[in-house]
Amino acid sequence: MSDLFFYQDNKDIISVELDFLHDTLPENDVWPISWSWFENNEKYPKESAISGNWWKYIKAIERAKFLKNFGRMS
Repeated sequence: MSDLFFYQDNKDIISVELDFLHDTLPENDVWPISWSWFENNEKYPKESAISGNWWKYIKAIERAKFLKNFGRMS
């Protein structure tokens, strides 16, 4: 991946992000989502849970691909 156009100018922050993702991966789960529906969590608990799970795994796939592309995950 080091041949990507913007990699050289951003390799330090990419390294920090890769370290962070690797270090914060829960042992028996995936990363939690970083947002909520606030008052809508109570209004729509079923929808909130479904949406949260969808986004949790969408973000997990993105992050896993990022780690794998840079050799941090097999």
